[in-house]
Amino acid sequence: MASKKPSATVRLVAPETDKTEPKAEVVVQEAAPPSPPPVPVRRIERQGGKAEPYVHKYPEIRGGVCEYHGTMDPNLPSQYQYKLCDHFRGEQMRCSYCPESKDPDEVINQTILHVYDHPTDPLLKVAVCSTYECNKKHQERFQMSA
Repeated sequence: MASKKPSATVRLVAPETDKTEPKAEVVVQEAAPPSPPPVPVRRIERQGGKAEPYVHKYPEIRGGVCEYHGTMDPNLPSQYQYKLCDHFRGEQMRCSYCPESKDPDEVINQTILHVYDHPTDPLLKVAVCSTYECNKKHQERFQMSA
């Protein structure tokens, strides 16, 4: 079996004084041993588990106030404070599951609104109020397997 020869490089070393010529120095480098091929990572298959999509969750709207920013304008009623923060600026939020007959401002003022990105459409947001009926509808809608 043939062994690999070490590779040599030549580099110039600066002189100690200005009157002498630069010295040549030989540096011998040993070749690195070859690395073993990467081992593929094996995953365990799971059957019967519940699968749900992962999405980005925005701060909650509690009584109309953004959980992260809080009250931004003390002269504005609380149910409209969320419209001033960076997360929901210019948006009219309403629960995605409440009936059309419910006033969205009353729902926002009396409940906690959980806001998520839609799992399949990145341009949509899904808002869910804290009532039992709406939470149940939301879980049934996005549960992938039982």
